[in-house]
Amino acid sequence: MAVQYATLLQKKSNIKGIKMEKVKYNKKLTIRLDEETYNEMKRKTAELGLTQSEYLRQVILKGRATKKCKDLPSLILHLSRTGNNINQISKNLNIAKKECSLSGVDYDLLLDELMQINNNLKAILDDY
Repeated sequence: MAVQYATLLQKKSNIKGIKMEKVKYNKKLTIRLDEETYNEMKRKTAELGLTQSEYLRQVILKGRATKKCKDLPSLILHLSRTGNNINQISKNLNIAKKECSLSGVDYDLLLDELMQINNNLKAILDDY
């Protein structure tokens, strides 16, 4: 569960150095827009703090554009730490179940909660 989350984080950044991977964009796209559409794109890019290229890439890849996060490396670090905590909780939860110090119902409820937290963290990461 949380291991998959850690893998997602590693794909997004180099956790130790918090360096984002640089992607080389070597293909150029030219489009023509009417005045109204152009002004709307300018408004949205300014509102989100994105360049036109960043805006279009996000819309193409995600179906929507999100605000540029200046603290993304810090966010990724905190999400990584949270993922590690989830792993530790999962491990202790499994140990408690094996030692019969936790009922099956409680185990299932706690595991469901952990999975929900993990899914929420994945959703946050996917937004960036």
